[in-house]
Amino acid sequence: FWDIPGMKPGVITGDLCWALFRFAKAKGFAIPAFNCTSTSTVIAVLEAGKQLNRPVIVQFSEGGSAFFSGKSLPNKEKQA
Repeated sequence: FWDIPGMKPGVITGDLCWALFRFAKAKGFAIPAFNCTSTSTVIAVLEAGKQLNRPVIVQFSEGGSAFFSGKSLPNKEKQA
């Protein structure tokens, strides 16, 4: 997957993320998503991806993301 133009270790978004998904589909492999509930689980997922030199997806549930970002942030309209 490092042959994808513009791909490098780190956080990817937008078109580069879609390019990685298309590449994975074409090559027949999955990119694991890990539902994270704390900074400890986020760090563990990122460290595992780095150690294995493989892409990973950090995922949050709706409630988990609200907890992770801080309950003081308003989101009653669910825009975030």
